[in-house]
Amino acid sequence: MAEPDVSGVVRSGLAVEADAAALVIPELLKLPVAVVHVDERRVVRGWNGAAEVLYGWAAPDTLGKPISGLTVGPVNAELADAILEQVGSGRHWAGTFDARRSDGSLISVRAVTMPVLGADGAFAGSVGIAMHHHLEQADLIDQIVNLRRLADDLDRVRIDERARLAGDLHDDVGQVLTAVLTSVKGLRADPARLDETLDYLERYVTRGLQSLQQLVGVLARPSFDDSPLSRLLSELGLQVARRTGSRLTLDVETSLDSLPADRTGELYRVAEEMLTNVERHAQAEHITLRLTRTGDVARLIVIDDGNGGLDANGLGVRLMQARIRRLGGRVTYRSVPGKGTEVRALFPATADGA
Repeated sequence: MAEPDVSGVVRSGLAVEADAAALVIPELLKLPVAVVHVDERRVVRGWNGAAEVLYGWAAPDTLGKPISGLTVGPVNAELADAILEQVGSGRHWAGTFDARRSDGSLISVRAVTMPVLGADGAFAGSVGIAMHHHLEQADLIDQIVNLRRLADDLDRVRIDERARLAGDLHDDVGQVLTAVLTSVKGLRADPARLDETLDYLERYVTRGLQSLQQLVGVLARPSFDDSPLSRLLSELGLQVARRTGSRLTLDVETSLDSLPADRTGELYRVAEEMLTNVERHAQAEHITLRLTRTGDVARLIVIDDGNGGLDANGLGVRLMQARIRRLGGRVTYRSVPGKGTEVRALFPATADGA
């Protein structure tokens, strides 16, 4: 039997990685073109309104069902298997495909199918984007370019976060261990300095433990699926206050507790970044954490009375800005050396406002 024709396939790497999937896939499903998300078993997990129009199947009738019983028929089964096999190997597919509609008819679509990768880099499903073949190719290209920009933005944030964690381990924990090793060597050379050395070691080990607790808190983030945003932010603020010894004022409304998990996670990370800046640099006596809503606009605010002088070009500020931009908002700040800092994130209060 002849191999299926997959001519014109683009084999460069366009994929949705694990730590971006929760953000990218919901955004894809908002596109004005047909978008279908299937898991690694080729079972449908997402089907947007444009897919309903293009393929004729209502979304509730597709979820939890194999994609092969919906858009794939006897005529296109062999090509469909070849496409899914390629995507399953981690390479995206782009080209023209005769898809089956709910009434059994075939419709020629121009499509792109991308793999979704799990945390271990293994195949975890795919996302297909399609539109009528007769529409201008530029329309689909524009949508893919926008998707790629979003994916690149997410990738930059992910790389920056990993680099920051690596830097934190080197700067904080690495310095502590170096200081301990140097002190132990000095004590061997001069045993009479025992009390002085022990005091020094106690201070540095305490500092190291605090740094480790902070890093563990970043890595072991809570689940955003079943935790309301108000509780998450309150617990985060209390943790920082305990570590720094600062007084904490909490003004956290519950009006945003119904936000989807992906938006809750983004806002939690923004607040985490705000408070991390305070913990690391401010030496503040008083911290205020505020989450409020006025109509369709919400505000996440952190105020401290510490050192001030926030670096507008620093990694923390850039991470906050990237996350809030994805929610359709913006970050502003006021920071005066010696007089503290106020950071504000303004964003749409509704899930569809971004």
